[in-house]
Amino acid sequence: MCNVLFISKSNSHISPTSNPSDCGSAVGAQSTAAASAATQIPEVLWEIFSYLSHFDLRYSVSGVNRLWYSISSDLIQDEIHWKDTFTLQEQDMCLARMGSIQVKTLHCLAQDRRTYLAFHQGIEQDVDDAWKKLSQTISALAERKNEFRGRSGSDHATKIATTDGGHKLLPWKRIVYSGWNYFNDRIDPLIRQHCESFHGVRLLHLKHLSPGAVDLSCVFSSLLYLEELVIESSESFPFTFRRNCTITWKERNDQIEKKHGVNHQQQPPLRLHTFKLRHLIVNQDTLEMLIGAFPNLHTLDLKFMISNARKPEIASIDRSSLVDFLAQQCPNLTHFHFSISGTRILTGDIQKVHVSFPNLSSLSIPERDVVPGSLDLFVDRLTSLEIECFEYGHDPWLGDMLHTYMCQAPLLLHLKAYRTRIHQEHFILQLSESAASDPFRYVNPQDAFDQPIWACRNLKTLYLLVGSQHHVTSIQETATSRRVFGYISRVCPNLEDLAIERTILHTEIKSGLSLLSRCKKLRRLRTYTNLQLDPSERDLDWICLGMTGFNSINHERRKRESIFEGIAGALCGNQNTIPRIGRIAEALFGRQNTESGIGGVSKSEREMWVDSTIQSLKKTLLQDHPATDSISRLEEMSRKKESEGLDPIEMTTLDGMEHLICNLQILLQQSIMTSRNENRFCCWPNLETFEMHQMASWATPAVACQDMIYKLRPDLRQYRGLRREI
Repeated sequence: MCNVLFISKSNSHISPTSNPSDCGSAVGAQSTAAASAATQIPEVLWEIFSYLSHFDLRYSVSGVNRLWYSISSDLIQDEIHWKDTFTLQEQDMCLARMGSIQVKTLHCLAQDRRTYLAFHQGIEQDVDDAWKKLSQTISALAERKNEFRGRSGSDHATKIATTDGGHKLLPWKRIVYSGWNYFNDRIDPLIRQHCESFHGVRLLHLKHLSPGAVDLSCVFSSLLYLEELVIESSESFPFTFRRNCTITWKERNDQIEKKHGVNHQQQPPLRLHTFKLRHLIVNQDTLEMLIGAFPNLHTLDLKFMISNARKPEIASIDRSSLVDFLAQQCPNLTHFHFSISGTRILTGDIQKVHVSFPNLSSLSIPERDVVPGSLDLFVDRLTSLEIECFEYGHDPWLGDMLHTYMCQAPLLLHLKAYRTRIHQEHFILQLSESAASDPFRYVNPQDAFDQPIWACRNLKTLYLLVGSQHHVTSIQETATSRRVFGYISRVCPNLEDLAIERTILHTEIKSGLSLLSRCKKLRRLRTYTNLQLDPSERDLDWICLGMTGFNSINHERRKRESIFEGIAGALCGNQNTIPRIGRIAEALFGRQNTESGIGGVSKSEREMWVDSTIQSLKKTLLQDHPATDSISRLEEMSRKKESEGLDPIEMTTLDGMEHLICNLQILLQQSIMTSRNENRFCCWPNLETFEMHQMASWATPAVACQDMIYKLRPDLRQYRGLRREI
């Protein structure tokens, strides 16, 4: 079971999940209006799907993602989702928004007949009718003349682009098709018929395709301005030839056969610069035929291709010769991934990649293909590195190699090692021979030696897994958390995206999580722990203080008051003072100044509040963090710097509460304008997404996680009975 605490920048929504069983049946027809109103997070959906790793999407948190998708898909403004098993009412609602200029992404889902039992009950005719309605709608949109063109300079001038023939250029920039392999039967004819209207499409993503062949002739002949093409099979772990998809290019193949081996360069070049294939059955001739038509290719991702020497006519790929071909056809590659299912890469192939692509700055490589010395070749070149690992990295040498590489790679900006285990012993700055077997023993200064420190000081993205070579007791968990979080926050202060996978680390504020507040540029934070999630209400206020719209209600006055209350709660730590500060804030916006003081509060009472607030500020910002082991050196380096800017004497010389409210008003304006870099009271001024994932037993209820939600969002209690348990 995976309990998830998810907070978003849009409206600080938190989501619990328990027992991620099959919730795919919770489609739009079953979601109520009240439930949708309580979970209006449409702009967060894309972040969820793009941020989480493939393993989490498929296993750990698939339940919550499906639930968000099912109840919020109709609220998405820049995307539209169409499914061939929609009811008639859902089809009409979806097709009515099809021509909106706000829609930039079209998602088409053909239900996989292998997993959808309803297809065995005779609904094929309904599915065919649904596709016909979609075809008629797209045809009507494409054939519509430019009826809404206004006069030049008119306020009502249309923003809809048109082709030279007068046909409407469809607003879609991205088309995503997934499910049953109906692309050539359903979408292909529409693109061929109205190819000019599809010239605005820049991205085509065919994902989770069922077994079969996909002919790309229509794609390359009609989508002339396509820049990115992604094709992936439905199987994540392909080991057979019957369960995966393949691709062909019949028109190109026929031309080559008629001209008896015509050179690839004689064909008109395509604008494609990103080409990704995942889990497909493709032979080398087909790959060379495809890649040869993309002279401007910059990103090539051939992930877990299926090769079998026994059936070369179906799938046969020689890694070395294909790299030689790529070096001739695509010398300007900046990102590269090439892995073959069941085949490890050789050291010579890695060296050939290093020599063949001098502009390579981004590399993705499977965990099994990381060999000693392979990463050292790219120390002075890579700015982005991703290590694919579908299982939790049990090989300690892989984490050691990654740590060594990070200590030698000053140019590295983005590192994604989802399942690569880095031991917490690497985060100790000093070790001794006597303490080598136990990192929690006292370090003897006489035989102490310094460990290497990461050289990637400008790191912006970091995904990793923290483990330990030794057993960590419950008493040592806090010390371990402070050591790891303190190391990361000191060495990589410019982090914007941090994800720490399944760990032994405490994620409570009283442990090490508060040390990450030094990463002021942090936008997305995700922690994954086996321990109990039990942050207090004040901890949640502290985390969400930098988020726009935190604790906000639709009414603007209540929104401002709530933000004031959150700031005051973080500053004072006194829950009894929050309502009074809130009333003062309300009075400030209403400009209700009375003779007795601001908001009806006397001057003496205001001075008393100011004194207590200053003491709370001093206690909060100047509190000594009891660091452990060698991390205390890093603590002392910036403890003095953290206290700069707080002068209680200067604050008391001014008009007490008026000065405090003035500062609160500045904080509020910075929060509204989302430019809060100068706000020293916010832990993460730019935070957009915060996630806490807890792994527990299947029998453990998610009551604690639900209580956290209702503490932070009390307005959701009224929808408690309407929410569907996952």
